[in-house]
Amino acid sequence: NGGFHAVIKVSVIVLSVFGILVSASWFLQTAPLRTVLGGESRDAYLTRNIDYYPYYQWLNKETDPNTKVWLINMRRDSYHLDRPYISDYLFEDWALRKMIWESRDVQELKAKAAATGADYVLARHDFLFDYKLSTIVDDKKAPAENEAKMNIARQFLLDKASTVRADGRFSLVKVSD
Repeated sequence: NGGFHAVIKVSVIVLSVFGILVSASWFLQTAPLRTVLGGESRDAYLTRNIDYYPYYQWLNKETDPNTKVWLINMRRDSYHLDRPYISDYLFEDWALRKMIWESRDVQELKAKAAATGADYVLARHDFLFDYKLSTIVDDKKAPAENEAKMNIARQFLLDKASTVRADGRFSLVKVSD
């Protein structure tokens, strides 16, 4: 009985040490003290730790305060976005998926997006355009039909004429002129 309690105590101590080490390594990696103590600017810290922060930064600095942004697959993470926004709460690309399947072409999709009142769309598109992972794909539909809908989404979110900024994961698109 005493040996069992000793094993439990040692196990708790070992697990606690590992927990402290993991927490310390995360803290040291994110390095918030550099910002708190003035060694790094807030913007530099956020850019280093939030991959889409430069998009929020652009929206905050370059657009009118009343500009409305439609966030797609952005986890409703809007703490650093100082603009009104719309976003699906639980299923982050549900509205986009619905609009795509109701649209015959990209022009119809653009009209639906404009009807939301959004001036810009900021989307995380890396897994949205991955056929195996995408919520756009409907397993009940033929592959050709799914590809056509994926193409409409690509034309909308990666349109060079309306893209403000884009990279391999995110795109910021102006909805209308």
